[in-house]
Amino acid sequence: MTFHFDHIFGDGELSPEESLNQTALGFQPLADLAQGDNLELDWQGLQENLSVDDYQRLKKAIRQSLALRGLAKRGATRSQD
Repeated sequence: MTFHFDHIFGDGELSPEESLNQTALGFQPLADLAQGDNLELDWQGLQENLSVDDYQRLKKAIRQSLALRGLAKRGATRSQD
C-alpha cells in the first residue's frame, strides 16, 4: 500500500504557502511527544497528548492519504497488499 506521508508532514519541495503544507501536521508536534529518538503512542495516546487541532489535522491527513487509495470511503483501515 502506498501511504502519502506528505499529507502528514508536508512537502519540502513545495513552498510553505502551498495548500498541502498549510494543512499538514508537520514533524514538530510528534517530535515534541517523543522520548529520546522514539515515539510510541497508540491512537488514544495521540489524542490525549496532541492538541485538539493537531489531533484533528493528523486524522484528516491520514483520511486524505487513504482516500487517494480509495480505502477511506470503504471504511477500511488497512490494505491486504
